[in-house]
Amino acid sequence: MNNEEEIEILVSEILGSLHKPRSEDRLSAGLAEYGVWDGPGPIPLADRIVSDPRFYMSGSEDLPGPRQWLLGTELVVGEVSVLGGPAGAGKSTYVVTNLLCTVSGKALLGRHVFRKYLRALYISAEDGTDETKRRVAAGCRHHGLQSTEISGLRFFGAEEVDELGLFLVVGSEESATLDETSLKKLEEIIEKWGPAIVAIDPLGSLCPGGVNRNGIMGRLIRALKKIAQRHQCAIWIVHHTKKGGDLSSAEAIGGASAIVNHARVANLMVPMTESEAKACGLPPSHARGHFRVHTAKTNFSAPSSQTEWFKFASINLGNGTPEYPNGDNVQVVERFVPAQAAQGAQGAQAPWFDPIVLRAALATLDTARRPCASAW
Repeated sequence: MNNEEEIEILVSEILGSLHKPRSEDRLSAGLAEYGVWDGPGPIPLADRIVSDPRFYMSGSEDLPGPRQWLLGTELVVGEVSVLGGPAGAGKSTYVVTNLLCTVSGKALLGRHVFRKYLRALYISAEDGTDETKRRVAAGCRHHGLQSTEISGLRFFGAEEVDELGLFLVVGSEESATLDETSLKKLEEIIEKWGPAIVAIDPLGSLCPGGVNRNGIMGRLIRALKKIAQRHQCAIWIVHHTKKGGDLSSAEAIGGASAIVNHARVANLMVPMTESEAKACGLPPSHARGHFRVHTAKTNFSAPSSQTEWFKFASINLGNGTPEYPNGDNVQVVERFVPAQAAQGAQGAQAPWFDPIVLRAALATLDTARRPCASAW
């Protein structure tokens, strides 16, 4: 048998083993599968899609590994997640606390941390680096973390954003374009530090124009997703909601709908209402310091049927000086378990009363008792 006959037999075997009717595609893909591709350059993607086992199921055991969740079902490797909330809702404080969870490996807010001692990068595009450091210090003080436990966290603020020129979209709203140079700078920082989570807070500060244009925002989120996939990290975008928007819907998240559409997870920070405060066993006046996180969109997991509540607390940093002896009080986030849930888990508990109301009631009782004091 000569070489031409051998090649003809090989080609016949290849064509017979493939399922697609187009012989030209089957031939090139089959040659690739048998390792005899002799075309110029790498095997074309169209041929690989036909022949590479990655692109078809060969059996029940031919499954990829599980999705690489990092924190609850909010952050997953290789994807972009979005956190939306009204201005002043405390989004930055919430994000910083969650980053402390991931780098320390501790479920400070009740959400499962899948890996321990991760690295994280926090880009605070609105606040300065010192303000971020105050938030980090307050979170550590409140949750009992040592500096050695959060060594995997790096952060920088608006000053460094300006110095780097880190604006992902440039130009006016009508003429906005992706800034490829800035995307490369961001990727360079990610490559040097190797974080599992990159938080961008907020998106609007890095996009002076184009945030309302679906085309440009779709391209941006896809570009960030490619970076996340190349570096095996999760990218967490913080974004404002529309004024007066319905916080039960992903449509409340501001800007182009492509921001949410191209993300895999979109959550909303929803302030507690007075009626919800009452249902949770709190006086209506305490609603302002509490919030829940609502899953507005999730492609990879079922929405949770349980409401997660959180509350803000104020922590003094102890950084006073002769000029400012009281130092700074900084907001932190902690988990909040409503009274009804606590009673169900721990048995009946005494009702909770506002201390101001309680003192007033005791003062009233004390006044009523005075005429009888001599008989006690």
